[in-house]
Parts: sequence; C-alpha cells; structure tokens
Amino acid sequence: MKTKSEQIKEAIKIDDWKKAFKIANGFFTGLAKDEKRSIDISHECNCGKLDFYRSIGVDTDFEILNAKNILKLKFG
Repeated sequence: MKTKSEQIKEAIKIDDWKKAFKIANGFFTGLAKDEKRSIDISHECNCGKLDFYRSIGVDTDFEILNAKNILKLKFG
C-alpha cells in the first residue's frame, strides 16, 4: 500500500489536484496551520462549497493557488 505522501506525489504528477487536495486534507504531518487551512479550503471548493467561501469573503482563487504551491513544495 502506498503512503499518503506517495499518493499526493502521484496526483500532483498527473495534475489531479482534486485527488491531491482530498488526500492532503486528512494529512496533518508537516503542515503549518495556515497551510492546512489553504488545503482544507481548496478541497472543500472542489466539493461544491466554492460559492460559500466566496460569500464569506475568502479569495478562493488565491487559496487554491496557494494550496497547489504548498503541495508542490512539500511533495512535488
């Protein structure tokens, strides 16, 4: 069985960000609180809560880009 880190790396390689965010959403090792927040928001935006986060003033485009950069740096 592959580790979560390996699964995230594979998802990043094939640009499957939905899968990468989903795995990283439940992965706490090595992530700062603000990094975890960006990943959580990005995951939830991919699960149909994009309008909710926009309605409460969250810059979802920034959070998604930030989460991608975090995962690329840590696992890419």
